Amino acid sequence: MVYNDNSHEFYNLIYNLVERNGMSYNILIIGGTGSLGSELTRYYNNEGWNVTVLSRDGHKQQKLNMELPKVQFVLGDVCDEKTMRFALDGQHFVVNCAAQKIVHQGEKFVDEFIRVNIDGGLNVARCCYDMDIFNVLQISSDKACEPINLYGKTKAVSEDIFRSYGFSSLRYGNVVNSNGSFWSIWKQQIANGDKITIRTPYPTRFILTIKDAVALVDDALSLLHNLDAPSIGSVYVPHSLSAFSIDSVARALGIVDWIEKPLLSGEKVHEKLVADIETGYKISNLLMDINKEGIGNLKHEDFNSNTVKRITGKAFLATVGGLDG
Repeated sequence: MVYNDNSHEFYNLIYNLVERNGMSYNILIIGGTGSLGSELTRYYNNEGWNVTVLSRDGHKQQKLNMELPKVQFVLGDVCDEKTMRFALDGQHFVVNCAAQKIVHQGEKFVDEFIRVNIDGGLNVARCCYDMDIFNVLQISSDKACEPINLYGKTKAVSEDIFRSYGFSSLRYGNVVNSNGSFWSIWKQQIANGDKITIRTPYPTRFILTIKDAVALVDDALSLLHNLDAPSIGSVYVPHSLSAFSIDSVARALGIVDWIEKPLLSGEKVHEKLVADIETGYKISNLLMDINKEGIGNLKHEDFNSNTVKRITGKAFLATVGGLDG
């Protein structure tokens, strides 16, 4: 597929005119009732943007609508073309957060992960392209880098789909305290009076809060309509990273007695954001642009949670606000 760069330039000139006249942008957040999606919804609503959320969870929509009455909601599935085109009408920016993400579930429910992550991503990209919406960002995952599980493989394919349409992806690691994260599980186990569970061998993970993730998305969207930035068909990754060992957090909590279980099917011991065949270069204060063309000068050890700067368990707790965070 050939991407029309002239259309992209014309569209961004229109955005600049809109911005100068003090008008707000329209943004569609697909999967906007999830952990990241709901935070993005709050952020852009507070920034004065016209926010529309597309998701298939009516209960979460109702709850979020009570908190944010100005937000518009569309109930539907990311794979439904008619619903997608309805939600996309009049949008300036699109962020696709919709995905099936729990790694071990992907090994079992293959068809559903392919349907949502690949077919759904293709539906988003195709509809945006057909409707001349060019500022489109897909939320990817570190699992897409040298994938060893089905979830990672579906996100890698989805990155390629978005790239082929001239759209970009943002790849980062697990978000602390998001749904299903080790920290959210531990807090529930501790609240229940149960022993915490630690997977072995002890994993390392990048430290990334939900506010960090929102900042990365916002920076990526800024790049998408900056005519001086090579933002067409990019894969972005954060370039300033720190990591922690999960067992160090338990020790910082004063826990010495926990249950050890092996890693779940498809889980990695360490997170990795840049593949050995990829390179890249700094493109903003927060992000790097990753490519396979040998352009750039990154150090791969700076994008592996086992070799990047390691913070202590106490530093982790200070970052997330302890058990109350």
